Amino acid sequence: MFKYFKKFTTKGILFKIKEYYLILLNKIGLYSWQSAKMEWKKLPFDDYGYLDATDIIKFKEKEMADFVIKFEEQRYNINKWRNYKNQWRDNLGLDTTSNKLILDYGCGFGIESLQFAKNKNSVILADINLNNIIAATKILNAYNFHPIENILIRRKYPYYEISKKIDIFYSNGVLHHTPHIKEILTRTIKILNQDGEIRLLLYSDKMWSALTETLPPSPDFDIRKHNKYWDFVRGADLVGQYADFYSEEKLKYRIGCNFIIESFEYICGPRNTKHGKSLEGCYCTVIIKAA
Repeated sequence: MFKYFKKFTTKGILFKIKEYYLILLNKIGLYSWQSAKMEWKKLPFDDYGYLDATDIIKFKEKEMADFVIKFEEQRYNINKWRNYKNQWRDNLGLDTTSNKLILDYGCGFGIESLQFAKNKNSVILADINLNNIIAATKILNAYNFHPIENILIRRKYPYYEISKKIDIFYSNGVLHHTPHIKEILTRTIKILNQDGEIRLLLYSDKMWSALTETLPPSPDFDIRKHNKYWDFVRGADLVGQYADFYSEEKLKYRIGCNFIIESFEYICGPRNTKHGKSLEGCYCTVIIKAA
């Protein structure tokens, strides 16, 4: 399986040209849908690096099983920093949710969808790239699960079309990579069942402080104008062209009064940046309902 593994490097003329282009876009306050789509053709295999969905699609049965086992161990080990003390799984209900219809928005490889499917939930896959959806479907199929619908996310509102209402809108590590979080969630309210929930995992303000060694700007500040902004974007991910962070105060400011934040919790265990700053609490889990 690891013959497909390709770790990113900051060397190379083309890489540098791309980086300068993305930095320029951010400096003038632009968000390029096409650039985002191209960047997220490679998806994080957590602490190992980035893989192209087309490689996952080619996996044979044994390779797929090895990949999923390794991915789950890396992401959900309660002794490692991501799911430290099982906070990720507990807060977002990966083990306690059952018999629900869940839209996995920005599904990536579908590892989260697989967790929900194992617990008798029905899942809908949605992503910005078709190959990601195909790879996620193949992973679900390997465990005899099948998404009931596949959705390609669009550039503009309403962002996606869906044939039925859902119980849970789930988005892991995605909505901090778009400036349109309010618009996406506003669209989502319209397709939630009564008592439906929005469950999110986002970068927190503690991530910003650790990576930039500065205090978080005020909620109304466009962080693309901050001189440490690109340090934050690339410190958090080696791909992507946009990133933001959230505190509970900032999230309330950004999404507005049509939402109720029922839960906001910092998660992730001890881990240091290359400068020795603690990344503990660098993510937050959020449960939101319509007001």
